[in-house]
Amino acid sequence: MARSKPAILWTLLILLAAHPAAGDGGLRIDIPGRPATIMIERIEGPQQVVVSVRDATGEPIRNLGPQDLVVGSGIRRARVVSLAALQSREDVPLNLVLVIDNSFSMQERQAIPPLLAALEELLEGVRPTDRIHAVVFDDRPRHLAGDRRLHVKTFTSSRPAEWKEFFAEAFDRGITSRTFLYEAIGAGLDIIGKLPADQPKLMLVFSDGEDLNSTIGAKEIDAGAAGLATFLAFGIDYLPGEKTDAFLARFAARHGGRTWKARSATELKP
Repeated sequence: MARSKPAILWTLLILLAAHPAAGDGGLRIDIPGRPATIMIERIEGPQQVVVSVRDATGEPIRNLGPQDLVVGSGIRRARVVSLAALQSREDVPLNLVLVIDNSFSMQERQAIPPLLAALEELLEGVRPTDRIHAVVFDDRPRHLAGDRRLHVKTFTSSRPAEWKEFFAEAFDRGITSRTFLYEAIGAGLDIIGKLPADQPKLMLVFSDGEDLNSTIGAKEIDAGAAGLATFLAFGIDYLPGEKTDAFLARFAARHGGRTWKARSATELKP
């Protein structure tokens, strides 16, 4: 039996009989009688729309059919011909930007093996047409974003063996003594800004500690994200304690996603 796709990769491609987006009200998609958050990621051609559909807890709503959706603009309506998970379509590439905290505290908390296993399982759903863009901390300022040098190392590939090797290195000789969370997210936004505007983009941020050493702050992160094409952001919070990190939760919610709380290393994979 095929493994179900991870929640953050569950995105729908909707084929319409006619596209009403030219109406004054802009394109609107609803599920009558069912609470849902629907985010239009992009419009692909005159009759296709890429969207994410999530319930009140932030989980994807699966098994939807054309009869479940109402699509329109103002008083104009469109008939939904078909919809399918984006992962089943090889002709629409997906860009996944992984921002991963590889500070030394991960080793102290014995969380590296379960995190690497979680990343491996997450990326099993990636297709040859997709691109993975990874950002990890680095004690040296390596990445140039605008006029700033950020303390991160970046990598991109669509080959599982290559990203597996990259992450193994990041948590071995590449492990850092400081936390550059804001700089890493800033580098992720820099990557998103250089990607084709017509391709779906997802960002997943993992952190086990608050930012301590970045040369940029939350306001600069918000400003950097404001001018970008639509992307979805998700977070995995492994900070000690029960409360979810306020910045990470706000950042994910502002960009159509959510944050999960991992309270122990054993919770990282699920």
